[in-house]
Amino acid sequence: MSKVAVVTGCSAGIGRETALCFARKGYQTIASVRNLTARAGGLMLDAEREGLELEVKKLDVSDNTNVREFFKHIRETKNRIDVLVNNAGYGLFGALEDYTMNQIQKQFDTNFFGIVDVIQNALPIMREGTDGDSKKIINVSSLNGLKGYPLFSAYNSSKFALEGLSETLRIELRNSSNIYSVLVEFGAAKTEFPYHLEFGYRTKSPDSYFYEESKLRHNDLINKTQKGLLPTLIATSIVEISSLAKPRERYLIDKSGIARPILKKYLLIHEANAEKNAL
Repeated sequence: MSKVAVVTGCSAGIGRETALCFARKGYQTIASVRNLTARAGGLMLDAEREGLELEVKKLDVSDNTNVREFFKHIRETKNRIDVLVNNAGYGLFGALEDYTMNQIQKQFDTNFFGIVDVIQNALPIMREGTDGDSKKIINVSSLNGLKGYPLFSAYNSSKFALEGLSETLRIELRNSSNIYSVLVEFGAAKTEFPYHLEFGYRTKSPDSYFYEESKLRHNDLINKTQKGLLPTLIATSIVEISSLAKPRERYLIDKSGIARPILKKYLLIHEANAEKNAL
């Protein structure tokens, strides 16, 4: 029986390419999108054109009922998950004082609590029907999960929380199952991310203390994204990591698209030195 990969956040970019990459490798792939009507057509067309075994399902990770229904479907149709890629998420942009509490809560509902819900529903299925091969939970993080960046306080915090969740989950699973929790991190990627940001309620208003800075930093983000890593390179790295019998805790994907195992302590020291030398 072929292996099963579940990828969240597949409307475009990294999630879309990752789902296609798994399907090309022979996985029975379930790709989730939040809006099935508006965003799934291109992905389904690509899969059909290539004759891939890829199913697109609606999943809003912030909707607990939808999450339960999604995994109920997987249990009934596949009854196994070999790889779970948590890619769903978005960015909230602006200064902290320009967010509402509802905006911050929504950010965490998708980027953190939604992932918790997905993992809790996936783990029982991952433990069953094992053929001896290891299973992987791959959490798509960012350099924003290791270091704070201005005007991304809520997004940064959600990624910091994801890092802690993934590290702790890896320890919890170490002696009880053959399931590995893995973090994938990278910098700017050539995706639609800066065009689908949610802005703080006051970020675009001249009344904001950070009005001018917000415009400059958003334009800078667009420029960096246009020169960033190609989603196909990131997707290929994720699939390669999933094929490892005993993957490391975290991988940093560099500009060549190579996923390099790296210690967080070393990465933070390297970033600090680079910042010091730039002053």
